[in-house]
Amino acid sequence: MNALFKRDITIKTISVLLAVFLWFIVLNIADPFKKITLSVPLTVSNESALQEKGIVNKIKDYPKTISVTVRARESIAKNLTANDFKVSIDFSKVDSMDMKELQVEGPVYIGDGNKKDIQIVEVKPSAISMDLDKLGQNPFKVEVEALGNMKNNYKIVKITSIPDTLSIQAPDSQIKLVSSIKALVDVTNLDRDLTIRKNCKVYDKYGEEIPGLGSNLSVDIKIEVAKEVPVTPVVKGNPAKNYIGLGPKVKPEKALITGTPELLAKIEDLKTEPISIENASANVDVSRFLVIPQGIKLVNTPQEVAVSIVVSLQARKTFAISKDDIHIANKNMDNSLQYEILTPQLDITVKGIKEDLDNLNVSAFSPSVDVNGLGEGIHKIPLKLILPENVTLVKNSSGNGIQEGLDGNTTVSDQDYLVEVKIQKA
Repeated sequence: MNALFKRDITIKTISVLLAVFLWFIVLNIADPFKKITLSVPLTVSNESALQEKGIVNKIKDYPKTISVTVRARESIAKNLTANDFKVSIDFSKVDSMDMKELQVEGPVYIGDGNKKDIQIVEVKPSAISMDLDKLGQNPFKVEVEALGNMKNNYKIVKITSIPDTLSIQAPDSQIKLVSSIKALVDVTNLDRDLTIRKNCKVYDKYGEEIPGLGSNLSVDIKIEVAKEVPVTPVVKGNPAKNYIGLGPKVKPEKALITGTPELLAKIEDLKTEPISIENASANVDVSRFLVIPQGIKLVNTPQEVAVSIVVSLQARKTFAISKDDIHIANKNMDNSLQYEILTPQLDITVKGIKEDLDNLNVSAFSPSVDVNGLGEGIHKIPLKLILPENVTLVKNSSGNGIQEGLDGNTTVSDQDYLVEVKIQKA
């Protein structure tokens, strides 16, 4: 009986093993094992851990994906994707600046299937290279550089950078090369305040940009603008008889003002309160307040200015202008006419400060006559003079001799100052 039982157990065991063997044969034929290679995205974690340890990895180009080769039944393998696996590197595991590589962790199967059905065959690369260095971090003051030309008469009165200092986190060897951090702002035709965010550039001591170091640096720049206008003294009255008032001179000569762009565009100067020189026979030195239009403010300019007016006894001097001293202007261009001044000499009398008159000669007045459009004949043409500063022409008894020309010349039109010019064919 025992022999029969033992024989049945042996037969059953052999049958089960045979069945399992046949099942594996059938399974390998119907659903064989297959290898596939997937490009799994690399997860990078705890990079800040390096900074906390005062370390920087100079190699920034980590591989974006890791090649993972797995083995699984064909029915499973065909449904696998890169998203079913996770590979990572953890910089918190860097514990020495001597480390040259950091191991890739994983791959870990995170799919919906049974991870026992999947075998990891190969991981490439299995580690990433590192080039570790001591982390340098130095604060540098931000230099704001304005480029271009502002609108005429407009000035920058203040430039503010927020923040005004920046720290560069880079290998110590690179930090030693840094000389300055600059923010460049284009101010071409600027006529108003400006607030703008600008990226910064990092330069070495030779003024050459250090690429890459300024890529993550930016600041807010605030530029305050003012308009520069002349200060115009307002002078009233006349000095005593035979005296002349010269100047006036004012300090400061210019003022900086702020206001809305529309208001600033309309203002060409700032005037003082009136200064009287009525019957003055001596120099006038006074202080006067500037008259400030509504909506306008002074910048770095005192509201009270100093005005100086020289009051001096007038002298007179007569100059003899010969015909050779007189320039004939606007002659016929084709040279078909000849021009001859017939008036041998004209005497003109001017008044001014004696010292100034003593330094003058006839050429200082640039005497000329204008023959534009005149034909043949003898013509009486007004003499034109350019009077030096602080010198005036003494009118004759008829009192109608002076007209200011558009070109700034003083035209003498009185009969005593007419020049006879003869024009004839060449």
